[in-house]
Amino acid sequence: MAIHIGKHIRFQADLRKIGATELGKLLNKSRETVYDIFDRESVDTELLLACCKVLNHDFFEYYYSQEPLLAFREKEINDWKERVDALNNQLEREKKLNVVQEELIANQRENIKHLEQRLKKNK
Repeated sequence: MAIHIGKHIRFQADLRKIGATELGKLLNKSRETVYDIFDRESVDTELLLACCKVLNHDFFEYYYSQEPLLAFREKEINDWKERVDALNNQLEREKKLNVVQEELIANQRENIKHLEQRLKKNK
C-alpha cells in the first residue's frame, strides 16, 4: 500500500488549523506550492523534514510501517533490546560485586578495630 504523504501533511495542517497560506509562509513556499504538496504522493526528504518541523509531526514514521524500513527498524529495535539486556546483566553483576566489596570492607574495618584494641592492650 503506497503512502500518500501529501494527504498526511494536509491532515496534520488541518488538525492544527493551519491553512495553505500560513503553511506556505512557514515553509517559505507559495500557497499554490502547498496545495501541490497536498496532492503529492511523495515529497523530497528536505521538504518532508521541513514539514515535520513546522507541523511538529514525524511524517517519516509512516514509512517505517512498510517494507523495507519495517524490517530495518525491527532489527534496530532488537539490537537495542539486546544491548539494554546486556547492560542490565552487567549492572546486576556490578551490584552483586559491590555488595561483596562492601562486606569485605566491613570485615576489614572490624579486623582493624580488633588489631587496634590488641595494640592498646600490648602497650
